[in-house]
Amino acid sequence: MKQFEGKKLLILGSNTMAPEIVEYAKENGAYTIVTDYLPIEKSNAKKIADEVLNISTADTDKLVLFCRENNVNGVFAGISEFNLLQAYEISRQLGLRFYFDMEQWCQIEKKDQFRDLCSKNNVNAPQKYFSGTEKEYELFNNGCLTFPVVIKPVDGSSSQGVTICNDKKTLQLAVKNAFGVSVTKKIIIEQFVYGYEFTAHYVICNGKAALSCVDNRYPVSIHEGNVTTIPIARVYPALFQDLYEREINAQILALCESVGLKNAVLFVQGIFNENERKFYIFEAGLRSAGEAPCRFIERITDQNHFFMLLDYILLGKTNYDLQKEQPKLGGKCCATISFAAKGGIVGNIIGVDSVIKEIPQIVQFENRYPVGSETPNGDTLRQLMLRFVIISESREELASIVELLNKKIQVEDVQGNNMVVTMDPWRVFGLV
Repeated sequence: MKQFEGKKLLILGSNTMAPEIVEYAKENGAYTIVTDYLPIEKSNAKKIADEVLNISTADTDKLVLFCRENNVNGVFAGISEFNLLQAYEISRQLGLRFYFDMEQWCQIEKKDQFRDLCSKNNVNAPQKYFSGTEKEYELFNNGCLTFPVVIKPVDGSSSQGVTICNDKKTLQLAVKNAFGVSVTKKIIIEQFVYGYEFTAHYVICNGKAALSCVDNRYPVSIHEGNVTTIPIARVYPALFQDLYEREINAQILALCESVGLKNAVLFVQGIFNENERKFYIFEAGLRSAGEAPCRFIERITDQNHFFMLLDYILLGKTNYDLQKEQPKLGGKCCATISFAAKGGIVGNIIGVDSVIKEIPQIVQFENRYPVGSETPNGDTLRQLMLRFVIISESREELASIVELLNKKIQVEDVQGNNMVVTMDPWRVFGLV
């Protein structure tokens, strides 16, 4: 008998990792249902599900009623923060198991609460100047700030509402913008730390945490000026991986375990200051980051943390083995390489299919904006358009692959102009 035999699973949304969740659940005997507003032809998850719904993932009442009437045993989602929170809320109302509760979510996801968690666990973080509401900000003496500073909504994601300020002139506009984006109407102002950004993923299994991977983040600016950068590439393992594991990993492990999670995935984002040889952790997420590194990790360790979470949701237990984690990826060099859109209507995408056939190291590909769709014109993660998940033998091989991608792929707007920013292949050998 398959482990999910007789279980019904509702998956919210069709985004990254949703198809893999459906496939894994079906292989293990579950009856799968996918819901969102997308038609079947535009949803890879719906194409393979046993049943599809067109109920919005935001319609909590309808989804709770559906689950009750159809004896659904578990609710889950891919990487979408909104859909994960909806899956939690539906599960809570139905009395179903989920991998976090709201207190745990806020401790990790709310930037002010996470900063307090860092302090309690001796995790080094940028200096915090202010966190609070608009009324509290009115009483705040911004003369105490040492520029540059970073202003963020405490509950933001995808870099929305984040501004780096070098003077008081830009501060007030940035503060207003951050408050406008924040759902809870709270912001945080902190020290801007110079250095190299990274993300570290952790897996928590039966209450114990283990490091899964650490990347080097390679930023680009879509627009000129003092704008938020976005990662055109993430390359694993990080060039400073050994130092990270020696200097800060133990504190992050303790932080992960302090929240009381039983089975979960968590990532932290930080800055490595090369001159100080020091790591600063500034925020985190109680979920997989958008690049979903499990897409290559599974091919190295034969384990996927999304499947671990689903095991826990449907069964209350998992066979996931932390001893199999390989933060150095068995000597491989893995990456998520992106083409970032400048903004406009996509007119033509040339060369993708032939490149995927030509390069076996590409293990997955996604296109968020097909021909005819309109890409945003901003400075957030929503600019990321084409994404290639790559497993290579070395950084040298990875650089050659990136060079080939840049040479053979063209993305044009409806006027025939190039509409993407790409990764310089030789950046992979350094930190910038």
